[in-house]
Amino acid sequence: MKIDPFGKVIGIVPSALFIVLTMAYYAAPVEAAEWDIPAPLEEAFVTGAQATGLDPWLLAAWASSETEWNPYIPGSPGSTEKGLFHMTDRARLDVGCQEHDPYDRFQDAVCAANYLRLAIRRCGSLTTGLTYVKTGYCYRLRKGSVANRVLGIHREILRWRAFLAAKAAIRRTGTN
Repeated sequence: MKIDPFGKVIGIVPSALFIVLTMAYYAAPVEAAEWDIPAPLEEAFVTGAQATGLDPWLLAAWASSETEWNPYIPGSPGSTEKGLFHMTDRARLDVGCQEHDPYDRFQDAVCAANYLRLAIRRCGSLTTGLTYVKTGYCYRLRKGSVANRVLGIHREILRWRAFLAAKAAIRRTGTN
C-alpha cells in the first residue's frame, strides 16, 4: 500500500484489503440485542440441556431460528407447531411430552432437547438430526437448510458469549 503526499491511498493490493476487512469483521463484536438471551430463557435452555447432555446454546439457536425466542409466534398455516421450538404434536408424541404445555419455557426446552437427542440418534449426526427435527427426514445438509441456519446462529451465540466473557474478565482485572 502506498500513500501519496496528500494522504490518499494508492496502489492497494486487493488481497491486502481483503485481509484488513476480514480482521475487522472478526474483531468486531456481534450485535448485542440480537444474541443477548433473556435470563429466564437462558435458564430454560440450561435446564433442557442438563436433562440430555446437549449444548444449551444449541437449543437457544434452534429456538431463535424457529421463533426468535417468542413462543407465541404462530407456526406455518395448517400445522400444529407450537412453543419456542415450533415442535409439532407428532414430535411431542415421539418423545412422550404431548401433555406438556408448549408455552411453558422449561417444559418446552426439556421436550425439545429430548426430541433433538432422539433425532441425532436416529440420523447419526447433529446436522442430519437438526434437519430431522424440522422435516421429519434424515438427509444431508443443503445450502440454506434449517441445520445450516441453526448452526450459524449457534456460532454467533458462542461468539457473543465469548465476547461477554472477555469483557467481564477485563473488568475483573481492571485493565483496559
